[in-house]
Amino acid sequence: MTDIKQTKQAQRQQAKRHREKIDHGGAADLAARQFLENIPFRSSDIVSLYYPVGCELDPLPLLNKLIERDIETALPFVSRKDHPLEFRLWADGDDLETGAYGIPAPAKQAKCVIPDIVVIPMLAFDQYGARMGYGGGFYDRTLEKLRSSGQVLAVGYAYGGQQVDKVITDPLDQPMDWIVTEQTARKIQ
Repeated sequence: MTDIKQTKQAQRQQAKRHREKIDHGGAADLAARQFLENIPFRSSDIVSLYYPVGCELDPLPLLNKLIERDIETALPFVSRKDHPLEFRLWADGDDLETGAYGIPAPAKQAKCVIPDIVVIPMLAFDQYGARMGYGGGFYDRTLEKLRSSGQVLAVGYAYGGQQVDKVITDPLDQPMDWIVTEQTARKIQ
């Protein structure tokens, strides 16, 4: 393992431990409000969120608010290892199946779509828009593909307490366009 991979792995483990200690009370509703009041989206946009696992900031209140506004929503799924994510339309209450890594994903019969906005979970983030993920590279490959074929807005979604001074990155890491927490929504310049 190279030095940067070891250093990133150490930061990732520290971020996981730190996130487990954050008080989650009310944060999901506050973050949804920050998103709705600040992120520029159109009624025609498809917004991909994620199904929360473990201590991740829960985006389901945001998903439900978007659906109330007639915005189409989707969830990612892993079709193949080491490939970009794919996306299927999904609304709370629609069928889910167990996807890769045990993460719930929309059922196979759900329509595949290309999102305009991708809301992405984070283990840590910094003021420069760098995101620490879980190490699989799925979102980085996905954003690279989506950005090369058109416009997509990448929105990192996490608790404010997950901010660090500097996320360790490598050339494959894709920056966020926005960071949304329960405290603020910040456009990355």
